[in-house]
Amino acid sequence: MSERTVPADQSTARTPNDTALQAAWMRFLDFDRASIRQKNSQHRIRIPIIVLMFFASVLAVGITYAASIDIIQDLRPILRIALIVIPLVAAGLLAYAYQFSPSLAWITYRLGAEEIRQHIYLYRMQAGKYASRNLEEQQQLLLDNVQDASNRVHEIGAPVPFLKLTFATEPVKAATDTPEDDGYSALTADEYARLRVIPQSEWYLRKLEENYTKLRRWRIAILVVTGLSSAVAALGGEPLVAVTTALGLAFSQFIDLKMYGHTYANYHHTAGRLIDEVSEWRILPAAKRQDPAYYSPFVERIERIFEDERNNWMRQAVQAQTANEQAIMRQLGREPFDFAALTFATLPQSTDHAPSTTDDNDDTEPGATPVDVTPPPGGP
Repeated sequence: MSERTVPADQSTARTPNDTALQAAWMRFLDFDRASIRQKNSQHRIRIPIIVLMFFASVLAVGITYAASIDIIQDLRPILRIALIVIPLVAAGLLAYAYQFSPSLAWITYRLGAEEIRQHIYLYRMQAGKYASRNLEEQQQLLLDNVQDASNRVHEIGAPVPFLKLTFATEPVKAATDTPEDDGYSALTADEYARLRVIPQSEWYLRKLEENYTKLRRWRIAILVVTGLSSAVAALGGEPLVAVTTALGLAFSQFIDLKMYGHTYANYHHTAGRLIDEVSEWRILPAAKRQDPAYYSPFVERIERIFEDERNNWMRQAVQAQTANEQAIMRQLGREPFDFAALTFATLPQSTDHAPSTTDDNDDTEPGATPVDVTPPPGGP
């Protein structure tokens, strides 16, 4: 834990001049941007690898059946060279990716960013461990939690070039869910539900609909390719069967890379839990909704739901990326790397709340002894 002393200035607490809150938002933005850059970099490198391996499969088929096709037979020497060069280029790209764009880096940054955002809202609401503390203790706790989240991100060895830490002397524009939330002011529980919970619920619902639409399109494409393979096989077109099979594999790898379908159930379940919590909250009398004895547990339950979603998302993201990486390694004729041995032991885990292994009706109070369950946008 940090031993820094944070001056407690009541006049600037939970305002754009709150230095502790500024520092938290700065670190959130650093991790958020790093996650986006890392994810984009990962896709820019791995999509060409998938395309190259498909073309390598096509070339292998062409060389195999070159004797029966005059045009291809004349190009056979060129095809042989290409069949050697393309896998080498793909292997080189993969080696570069492992060094500068590992699959787990963007996941790690995203988890770190969302953990910090969770503490920002707990601090603004003075809920959870921030309740019943004076301002100096609250600010110190916020900075300590930001530092702990940062340490967990760095423990996995996320590549430094993608992380550009900033130090600003002016208020940072907070990355809130709605424009009317400045990211600094103290919130009432009703404002918290309106500005934090409801927009996030809508984000989950919007994303799962987009996710389902994209997954359906790609699954239809795979079904069409599979149907073509069967038809071509029945007509005796063995070379085209190999090509359509390779195309179906490429489509499946792209789906895993983009995580289409992997987060659908998680987002749906999370949105439902959030809507239920807000609905139950709104039936309380106004006096109770303003009472810390009621709104502090409400905020803790909401933030635990977000944390459960993050942990589940992490598990799904790791599984999807692992499947993608191992498929590529097999195509290259290399031993697949065991990502699971690295991932679940080293990806950052929040220390404030445990991923829940019980149903939604569990009566365990927020802040109870964590249950060790390893899972994730991310959030958004």
